[in-house]
Amino acid sequence: MTYMNPMEKFHFPDYPQPSPSRYPLAFLYRRQVYGQTATTQHIFFIITGLWIACFNFGFHAIHTVINVLAIYIILQTCSGTRLSLWLAIIFNNVYLVLGYYILDNYEDICWTTPHCVLTLKLTGLAFDLYDAQEKEEKLSADQKATIIKEPPSLLAMLGHAFFFGGFLAGPQFSMKRYLSFTHGTIQEKVSKDPPDSVVPGLKRLGVGVVYIASYHIGGLIFSTDHYKDDTFQDLSYISMFFYITLWGRVILNKYIGSWLIAEGTCILVGVSYNGKDINGNIEWNGVCNVQLKKLEEGCRLRDYIQSFNYNTNQWMAK
Repeated sequence: MTYMNPMEKFHFPDYPQPSPSRYPLAFLYRRQVYGQTATTQHIFFIITGLWIACFNFGFHAIHTVINVLAIYIILQTCSGTRLSLWLAIIFNNVYLVLGYYILDNYEDICWTTPHCVLTLKLTGLAFDLYDAQEKEEKLSADQKATIIKEPPSLLAMLGHAFFFGGFLAGPQFSMKRYLSFTHGTIQEKVSKDPPDSVVPGLKRLGVGVVYIASYHIGGLIFSTDHYKDDTFQDLSYISMFFYITLWGRVILNKYIGSWLIAEGTCILVGVSYNGKDINGNIEWNGVCNVQLKKLEEGCRLRDYIQSFNYNTNQWMAK
């Protein structure tokens, strides 16, 4: 009987690593676009995000536009109804799953990768409009934080979808946060000057680069290809367990690094603003997708749920 290595066909799906080249776009936004009308900001995000989409996926960038247009029509027709919920859920998920099926590939980066984030955004928008029809006293604190009364414009929906800070790999955030940001009401005091977020944003970038570097360096030692070698099967159980544990941690670092780099962009432009702490210091964790302290110090499964892929977990909870 021929022995087959169970790891031979194993492949950990790759993940888009948001490039620091987005940071020039963030600085351009701060210098030229911040404080302009909401329409101007929507157009800026559409143009820059569409450029990123076309650069990465070519003509397949059209899928984002098609999905947004479909949901826009649904919300304009029957916004706030249970029918709008079902139509949005079915259309968003069927479109995404059909993309996987037709491409027959989940391992490589393609247009379906950012489409996962788009599916969360558009489905969440349908829910936020639906929840707004309920009496306020029946709404939870989470629902009150994200509900919107009227369907957003097509420009706003496209701007939200193509926002360069979260287009490829997230973070995803509610339409209400996006509208508050573009209308200049996300902070308590409206200022003509961009928020003082350069240092916090660059710090997040720096930490993200460290995690990405640790992924690449660690990958030289703990490689997935090693599972295919006969030498791996000759290791003791303890050695295999030790290797797999460290390998899994190295793989995790590329996700963490990607989210941190993307979050730094969001901090720079100001959409991450989340009020002030008890000492009056601004908190820039409004779209945080990984809570590093809890993740690194956590020793329970719950700690990972509450710290890793945080935005998606919160979206599911809401």
